[in-house]
Parts: sequence; structure tokens; C-alpha cells
Amino acid sequence: MQIDYVFPHPIAKLDISDEVNNDSIVKSVIELSETIDENSASNFWDCKLITSFENEEINLEFARDNISFIEVVEKHVNQYMVEVGWYKPHLPNKITQMWFNRYIDGHHFQEAHNHGNHEVCAIYYATNDLTPTLFLNPNHHTFHNHYDACDATEVTRRAYEAYAQTGTLVIFPGYMLHTVPYIRKEMTEFELKKDRMTIAMNFGKYEESVLTKIDN
Repeated sequence: MQIDYVFPHPIAKLDISDEVNNDSIVKSVIELSETIDENSASNFWDCKLITSFENEEINLEFARDNISFIEVVEKHVNQYMVEVGWYKPHLPNKITQMWFNRYIDGHHFQEAHNHGNHEVCAIYYATNDLTPTLFLNPNHHTFHNHYDACDATEVTRRAYEAYAQTGTLVIFPGYMLHTVPYIRKEMTEFELKKDRMTIAMNFGKYEESVLTKIDN
């Protein structure tokens, strides 16, 4: 029997540590997070972290300090778009929204969510962490998967794991549900004291880019 696996969901993972200044990124996150109320994340999510989500002033300050990082990420995202067939030469994708997440006090968790109608998104890991980002399989909630036990295959697997390694960039479609699972019991006391730092980015062809906002 021939089985064609159609309509795959493209997730790219690459090491850009040799192309970016991770020390500068971490420094920016630490310094800027000191100006943010750590309880403000509760306005958006049910988890404990310091986030610059929807804080335009702080996010533009981060961008000014890390312009080369933005340029590197945009280069790789557009290469991803070329390879999956979504690239338009006259309309390259630019970062239109970005923010940092600093998970503190061992709360390395975030509930499942997606990035709405954004065509493509990315996560950059500024620190190592034992807790992966799980991208949930869109096939998981089909009828046969929901009601019956299934053998583990590429169709039925529950999630794709992207482990947090410093310098890793993960690129994915905005519709993909993803989460940081709660696995505290598997982490040592030393690991729990470490902050997990990520940079999240949404891309677009038509909206004003972050770099343009800096210039203005």
C-alpha cells in the first residue's frame, strides 16, 4: 500500500550562535526586565515570567541594542520562506513584533498558544534549559486520535520537541500551537534557579517593521 503524507507543517531549527552576540542579548534582557513589573504577564498568560510583550518602548530599546541580531534572524526566516514556497522577492518578511520572555524562580512553563494570523514566527533561545518547547501536532485532535489508543507514528505523535540551547533559532508557522511544559520534578535545584530567556518574533510582509520603527 502506498501512503502519501500530504500537507506537512514546516518547522526549522538552526544554530546561529556564530552569527549573533548572545552576551549582548542576555544583557539587554536582564537590564530591561528590571524595569518591568513581574506580575504584568498575568495580563496575557497564566504563567510566571517577566515579559516585554506589547511593551513597545522596551521592545524598541531592545531592538536598537541588537540590530545585527534582527538582521541575521530576518535573513534566515526569508531563506525558510524560500524553501517552503512562501517567499515573495518583492515582499520579504520583516520582524513586525518582537518581545523577550524571562522565566524566573523555576517557573519554566507556558500554556499552549499560537501566534494568531501571523504567517511565520520564530523563537530564539538565549539560554540553555532542560525544558523544551513543544509544538503540538495539529493531527492530534482528529477523531481516531481522540477516542482510541494509537501507535506512535509521524501522523499520531503528540508533539515535536525543540530543546532550548543557547544560540538556537526555531522558525514555524504562526498557526502552530506550542507550549513550555511543566516538568519541574525532573530539574535539579541548580537548574531551577537559572532563568530561561527567549526572544519571540512575529513576521509580516505589509506591516511596519521593527527596524523601520527604530529609524523613525
